[in-house]
Amino acid sequence: MPQIPVPIVLLLGVTSLFSAFMAAYAFSRQRLRGAREFGLLVSAISLDAMGYTVEISRTKLADILLAVKFEYLGIAFIASFGLFFALAFTRSGPLRKRIAALILIQPALTILVVWTTELHDFFYIEPHLADNGFYTTFGFIRGPWYVFNFAYQIAVSVAALLVLLIYAFRASQKARRQSLALVAGSLPPLFGAVAMFADVVPYRLDTTPVAASLSALVYGFVIFRLGLFELVPAARELALDSSREAFFVVDSRGRLQDMNKAARALPGAEGLDEGAPPSSESRLGQILLSLVGAGEGELEFTLGRDGVEQRLFARSWPVAEGPFRAPGTAILVGDVTERARLVQHLTELAETDSLTGILNRRSLMEAGARQFGSESCADQSIGIVMIDLDHFKSVNDKYGHEAGDEVIKAAVERWKTCLRGVDILGRYGGEEFVAILPGADLKGSLATAERLRASLATCPVAAGGREVAMTASFGVHCDAHASFAENLRLADMAMYRAKERGRNRVEGAE
Repeated sequence: MPQIPVPIVLLLGVTSLFSAFMAAYAFSRQRLRGAREFGLLVSAISLDAMGYTVEISRTKLADILLAVKFEYLGIAFIASFGLFFALAFTRSGPLRKRIAALILIQPALTILVVWTTELHDFFYIEPHLADNGFYTTFGFIRGPWYVFNFAYQIAVSVAALLVLLIYAFRASQKARRQSLALVAGSLPPLFGAVAMFADVVPYRLDTTPVAASLSALVYGFVIFRLGLFELVPAARELALDSSREAFFVVDSRGRLQDMNKAARALPGAEGLDEGAPPSSESRLGQILLSLVGAGEGELEFTLGRDGVEQRLFARSWPVAEGPFRAPGTAILVGDVTERARLVQHLTELAETDSLTGILNRRSLMEAGARQFGSESCADQSIGIVMIDLDHFKSVNDKYGHEAGDEVIKAAVERWKTCLRGVDILGRYGGEEFVAILPGADLKGSLATAERLRASLATCPVAAGGREVAMTASFGVHCDAHASFAENLRLADMAMYRAKERGRNRVEGAE
């Protein structure tokens, strides 16, 4: 009577458990590139070994067929998961979801064909029990899908090996050792499958799960001895995903290789696809493309979503991919919206009067100097209007300084409505103001000053909960050949003449 092959059962049982342990270990580090794919690979190996353990322990055809169906839940996907892992480990670029789905269609169909084998002859023809002299084995004639599945699995396995080998020639020393060890670990199941298909394996032994025992040992060596998923990369990956700054990696071919959690949250990131070049149709894609291959660079730009603008700052660095390849690019993008707002606010505080929002004295003097110092000054006249509120001290004394501030703000708002967009209004000090009128001659400047006077004098302003009648005196001067300081001095003298002659009036320089 055939005996159960206890040594093989024990070997496969240990292989299944060890592979399951490696899968759990890899999934616990799934933040690392390739860890999830490796976990899927060794999970499939574990299912295959477990299923074959049950198969060679049974003596009834129905029980063996059920074990075979369980085996194929792992067997069908080993090659595909191996390719996915090879691509992720070597950073060759993740497969697009559609391509990955196409690769998985064949394994899924294989499972369907195997699980319905009693209804057709596509996979197993005339399945039966056979005795190899030691234990009961599963005998059959290969159906057309069996042959096709074998060719498909071999082709995908060879593709994964080539990816690892090519990577080994351009990787760092540590990564090269890991890659070559992974190649060595992938070879036994491949050779075992070929040997079994060629009918050169004695006793009709399915060498694939047995060879997986060797693979499991090699994979364990790569993980625990060569540090395939060691803590430092895991911590680095976690730090990148925890960072508030967006991080992108683009290879020498312009394909997006990696981006962290903050990068995926940027406006326009939904159009980015790992493994493909950034799309030039989005603003974010255009920015990334402009930094690719540019070496070390910096760029400040804005992105918007739902009417909200973000101010961002990007820096790029070249990243070596190998001695014979052009460098890729690492790009770090930070949100500087608050900083930009703060800078703008500080600039406004430095340049504007805090009470009225118009230019303060320093900025007013700088603007005047620029106007009179420009090349176009010789071709046009510039009017200067000096303004001083009449009897303003009495307003402060009678109604308080808060009411005085309200009077100043109300007066400025009225004057702003009388000026052109090119005109400049600034607070010279206290209750004194200056208007710079580019392109205005003396006549036009006097007319503007009269409008300013009338806008204030014809209607009281609200201050301190009451209506306060206010007027102002105006001095005007216009001489494009004199300096701004000289024009300002003469306009100031004209303004004092207006006060001496009764206030609430406009006087030109004499």
